[in-house]
Amino acid sequence: MLDMEKAAHPGGDGAAFEEELDAENNSDTATEREVSQALLRNFMREVGPRLVDQGYRVVPLPPGKKFPGEYAAGIWRPMRGWMRFADREPTDLEFRYWCERWPGTGAGIICKNVFALDLDLHDMEMVETAKQRAFRMLGDTTAIRVGQAPKCLLVYGCDEPIRPIKRHPIEGLGVGNQFCAYHVHPGTGRPYAWILDDLVEIHRDDLPRITEEQARASIEAIFQELPDESRPSTLGDGIGGAGSAEGLRGDPEAVAKAMAFIKNNDLPYDQWIGIGYSLKGSLGDDGWPLFRDFSAQSAKHNTKCDTWVIWRSLKPHSKGAGSIYHLAMQAGWQPPSGLHFNEGKRAAAGAAAGLIRNLRRGAGRKATPSCRTVRTREEAESVLRALETISPAGRTYPEWNSVCRAIHAAFGERGRAIWMEWAGASSFGDPGRHFDLISKGGALSNWNQLLRLARELNEENAHG
Repeated sequence: MLDMEKAAHPGGDGAAFEEELDAENNSDTATEREVSQALLRNFMREVGPRLVDQGYRVVPLPPGKKFPGEYAAGIWRPMRGWMRFADREPTDLEFRYWCERWPGTGAGIICKNVFALDLDLHDMEMVETAKQRAFRMLGDTTAIRVGQAPKCLLVYGCDEPIRPIKRHPIEGLGVGNQFCAYHVHPGTGRPYAWILDDLVEIHRDDLPRITEEQARASIEAIFQELPDESRPSTLGDGIGGAGSAEGLRGDPEAVAKAMAFIKNNDLPYDQWIGIGYSLKGSLGDDGWPLFRDFSAQSAKHNTKCDTWVIWRSLKPHSKGAGSIYHLAMQAGWQPPSGLHFNEGKRAAAGAAAGLIRNLRRGAGRKATPSCRTVRTREEAESVLRALETISPAGRTYPEWNSVCRAIHAAFGERGRAIWMEWAGASSFGDPGRHFDLISKGGALSNWNQLLRLARELNEENAHG
């Protein structure tokens, strides 16, 4: 998440807003822009006022982005000082802008009186295990958001602000953070879904209450239960630990050589901004040219977007040179043995050699997949029999998506015809495109999920 809290706000009172509004009304160019943006769905208009009535603090999000933004002169920019809305409701005039004048505005929730547990896991069984652990330790929240399944986010209430907690791939969003509540996910092109109760129907006071101590304990417990391959690889000596200013620093020559192997092929926002944090942590402001050039590689790059403003806002505390070296090694970088990695420890040749060994060991290690395609006729028949017992009618999106992932896990690309026959005309979108996205993303699932779903539905029918 961007931390724009300390950036200077350009100011402007209600009269200034009204002047800008009048100027847009008198501009033919502005009218043409509005027509071109008319098809963009404004989630803030749909749910923003109701979220405020339910006790949440809201902030506007630009189309296709996960950070707070503001719209002026036909351009979306990062919003400066957005944390001011953590302490007050937007004025009627601000809401008028967000809901009526800003195209495609998403609704974000500021984490001050709420805390969000973000489970950034790609395996359905691991997500379910993490959710059950959270339910046992924090309470059964029904506010569960899904963007790119099976990843999900759980929302809890808090009487005192909770600081952010990060144990990648588990993250606790606390004070100073916000999350997308109602918006289009930039990766899937589909709106985020609340899979149990819609957040707009839940008053903040009805969320399970937790403390920072409980949040930290649950995240640590979830992290410890993850398999080794799902945890981030540790870097060797010579890099330093998280939070160490010296440990984040890297040698300019080594960082530049490593960055040549890291390509920006239209990366998602969180990965792109992660490179920014790592570069700034490793080189400070001297890393700006590398980040600028890295950003320009993407077709998403917009020269009108002030990348420099985003760069200035970055305040790294745990990402640095180690992250750059690790990603470069994964991409095939083979650093020469004489290359120095840390500008403060250029003489530590042994530490550099240890780093190379650890990085190469991590780059060569492959995660053990949680699934495999069916190998016998009996396994294939068991999957097909289970599929026959599951009707596509009445399925929720998570169930529909799970069936698609299970078929892909069981049969690979050969499962496309099976999926298309089962899904038919779906209210959730184009089944063929959905299958292609799962196949392209290489997402792992477990076809045993399909067998389990079939058993559960049969049990429900038997008791019904």
